[in-house]
Amino acid sequence: MTNGFLPISIPLPKSFISMCISRLRTDDIYNQVSSYPNPDHRSTALANQATMLYIMLYFAPDMLQNDQAKMREIVDKHFPDNWVIGYYMGITVDLTEAWDLYKVRGASLLFFSHNPRRQQSSPSTTRSS
Repeated sequence: MTNGFLPISIPLPKSFISMCISRLRTDDIYNQVSSYPNPDHRSTALANQATMLYIMLYFAPDMLQNDQAKMREIVDKHFPDNWVIGYYMGITVDLTEAWDLYKVRGASLLFFSHNPRRQQSSPSTTRSS
């Protein structure tokens, strides 16, 4: 059975998966936020954690498919301005394509990719004189 692009054949308890996702979603497990005090750099501070969260979400396809509130929280906190992430030795993934199969992703990521106010405040699109 495949889910998106990852074949999942390892039986893991749902409570364990849920606990891991909750911890990655809510906590700063590497204590990086204090090193990046500017709120605009939060996605940089949480980048490693966001990568683990991306992988863990494939073990909870029902969250990707149906849980609008949690996915919105994840995107707001971990992926507000970086939709292309590296997850292993230079291998990258574009979240707008990888999560295209999941309907909840649409309401979360598309809000940021089509919101001009967010794009103007993003460090990657701000021009310096």
